[in-house]
This record gives sequence, structure tokens and C-alpha cells, in this order.
Amino acid sequence: MSEKKIIRYIVIGLILISFGASVLPVGVSKQQGKNGYEQSSKVTWIVDDEGDGDFTSIQAAIDNASSGDTIEVYSGTYIETVIIEKSIELDGKDTEYSTGSDTGKPVVYGAGDDNVISVYTENQDAPVKISGFTITHSGSRHAGVYMEYSRSVVVSYNTITQNHHGVELYYSETDQIQENMIIDNDWALLIEFSTYCTVSMNHIVNNTHGIQMSVSNSNTITQNEIKDTQIDYGMLLIRSYVNQLTFNNFIDNDKQATFLNCLNYWHDNYWSNKVGISPVYVIFGIFQANIFPALRVPWPQFDLRAQTSPNPIP
Repeated sequence: MSEKKIIRYIVIGLILISFGASVLPVGVSKQQGKNGYEQSSKVTWIVDDEGDGDFTSIQAAIDNASSGDTIEVYSGTYIETVIIEKSIELDGKDTEYSTGSDTGKPVVYGAGDDNVISVYTENQDAPVKISGFTITHSGSRHAGVYMEYSRSVVVSYNTITQNHHGVELYYSETDQIQENMIIDNDWALLIEFSTYCTVSMNHIVNNTHGIQMSVSNSNTITQNEIKDTQIDYGMLLIRSYVNQLTFNNFIDNDKQATFLNCLNYWHDNYWSNKVGISPVYVIFGIFQANIFPALRVPWPQFDLRAQTSPNPIP
């Protein structure tokens, strides 16, 4: 083979290698230094209170993140108010990132005058996920986790405690509240003007008030333990329709459940105060006519397959 042909093949090979490198997909970002990233795709940001990650503040990480990114928050206490307005995954890690000796779920400790975590994602096309945190110390009439005009938010595997409202959904749809410990709050869970949301597999224990649903339709409340509500109902529904309330355990609440102007589906729940062998449990509520608001008529609904022992809750 002539020398010219050899040189020609070498040049063609180099061109092909260069072209191939330029079109290969990039799966992770390229780190340029602490807090400095050349962002080419979804990025995982690290938050650590000792300063070993990219940020020491959750909100600073959110502000620098783009939609689709993941923010990993490691053990420690983060005293701040968090606002989410983009589609991100907020993932709590119950270990120390590098130096330090923190253990357990990272604690988001609110300022005491607002919601601890607020989510506003009306126009986002991907879900927000919040998991693995202890969320505490909201302000009066504020929530540990507050979602307004949100869609497809997933709140899971958190301990939500010592807030005025544990979780609050307002004008939201398709949100999922699942497998959380919601304990020692004033109100455990408020659902207002919301549709197609799911509350499942939560332990809702020792709150002053339980779950209140107002003017909300087509939601699913299933497989929750609702226990030891102190001075009010485990479940209160107001002008809400076509909701599914199934396979929950209502245990030793001051009052188990009631409703005002509602029509919903109850079945396969366990009621600790149920007596007798009949499979029917009666939920007593009130019907109030709009034209005669002073007329309040007692009105029953029925759990036709009430369970004789508690349902399994993960």
C-alpha cells in the first residue's frame, strides 16, 4: 500500500472518531468545581449542612436546579422555608455525606411563620417528589407541606410532625400523599377544592384534628391508619362527592367520622368502636338545605363491608 493511501486512511479514521465523539449522548453533567456545573442533562445536586456538598441550603440548591434535576439532602438540620416552583425530586438521605456525625432523616425546620415546604407547580409538565424528610415547625395556620394549584406531586416516606397543618392541598389534582408518618400536628391533613388526589398507606396518629376534606371530589383515601385523634373527627367531609374511602383503620379517635352535605363511597374500613356482628357500620352526618340553612337534618351513610379486624397498613 502506498504512503499516500495510508495517510488518507489515517485522516478518514480521525474524522470518524471526532464525529462519533460529537454525537455520543451525555448522561451526567460535567463538574467544573464546587457549585459550578456545565449542565448538559439532568443533574444530581448535593446538599450537606457541613458544607461537603454543592450547597448547605435546600433552597439554594432548588434555585440553581433546572426542571428534572434531583436534589439529595443528607442528614442534618436545615432551618429554612422551602419553595418549589419547578419539577424536581427532593430526596432525603438518612446518612452523613462526608465529614460530620449526623444520622437519621434530614430535618427541615421551618421558621415558624410560614409553610415549611410550599409547592406551586400549576404549569409544570413533570411531577415534584418529596421523600425522606422530617418536616416540622410551620407557622400558625400554615402547613408542613403545602401544595397550591399543584399537579402530580408525590409526598412519601416523610415524618411530618408538630405543624399547624401537617399537609395541605389547595386547588390541586392528581397529587399523592403516601407512606408518611403524620403525627402530633394540629390538623393532620386538609384537602380543599382538589380532585383525583390519593392519600394512601399513611400513619395519621395523635393529631388534634384528623383529615378534613372540603369541596373536593373524586379523591381516594385508602389504607391509612387514622388513630388517636384527640378532640375531633378522624375524618370530616364537607360538600365533597364521589370520593372513595376504603380499607382504612379508624382506631380510638375522639369521634370517628362525619360529613356535611356529602355523598361518598365507604367500604372495607375497620372501625374500633363497631359493635355487633353486622358487617354494616353507620356514619352519621348532616344534610343542610341551602334555602333553609337553619334546617339541619341527620343523614346516614354506610360502610357496607366494615372489617372485623384492622386492615394491613405497610
